Amino acid sequence: MVRVQERNKARPFSEKALQALVLVFGIATLVVPPLVLATSGTATTVPSWSAARLLAMLAFTLIFMQIITGATRRLLNRLFPPVLVQRVHVATGLCGFILALIHGVLVLAYSFQKGHSVVWVIGPVTLALLAVTVAAALERKRLGSTWRWIHRLNYLIFVAVFLKTVAIGTDFKTSAALRMIFYAYVAIAGLAFAYRLVELERMKRKVKGRKDR
Repeated sequence: MVRVQERNKARPFSEKALQALVLVFGIATLVVPPLVLATSGTATTVPSWSAARLLAMLAFTLIFMQIITGATRRLLNRLFPPVLVQRVHVATGLCGFILALIHGVLVLAYSFQKGHSVVWVIGPVTLALLAVTVAAALERKRLGSTWRWIHRLNYLIFVAVFLKTVAIGTDFKTSAALRMIFYAYVAIAGLAFAYRLVELERMKRKVKGRKDR
C-alpha cells in the first residue's frame, strides 16, 4: 500500500490529469442514459417501457466501455493499476450482459418487439453471442488462446447492437444528443480497435525479432 501511495505521489501532473479525464469520461458515459430518459418526456408514461429503454442504453454503454478498456489496456495500465483495469473490464462486460438480458426479458414479456421490423431479432442473436464471450472469458484458463478469438466477437456485437439502435431505437431517433454521443462512441471504439491492431502487430514483430536472434 505504501509503495502504491508513493508511486501515485510521484506521478507527473500530466499523468494525473489524464487519470482524471478518463474517470470523468467513464462517469459521464454512465450518466448519459438516465439523463436522456429523464429529459425525453416519456419517462413515466409506461414504466416497463421506460425500464427497457434505460436498460438497453446502459447495456450498450457498458459494452462500449468493455471494448475500450480491452482495446486500450496497455495505455490504461500506464495510468491505473493493471488489476483495477482488468476488474473494470470484466465488470463492464458482465454487467452489460446482465442488463441486456433483463432488457430482452422485458421486451419479450411485454411484446415490445411488435410493430418493429425484423431488425429486432438482432437483439436475441447478439445476446446469445454475448453470453458466449462472457463464458469464454470466465473459462479462459481451460480454453487457452482460443478464448481470445471468441472474446473478439464483442466488436461484432457492438456494431450489430449499434445498427439495431439506429434502426429501431426509440430514444436514438428522438434525441439528437444521444445520436451524437452514440456516434462518438462508435468512432472512439473504431480508433481503439485500430490501436489494438497496431499493438498486436508490434507484439508479433517483437516475438519474431527474438526468434530471429
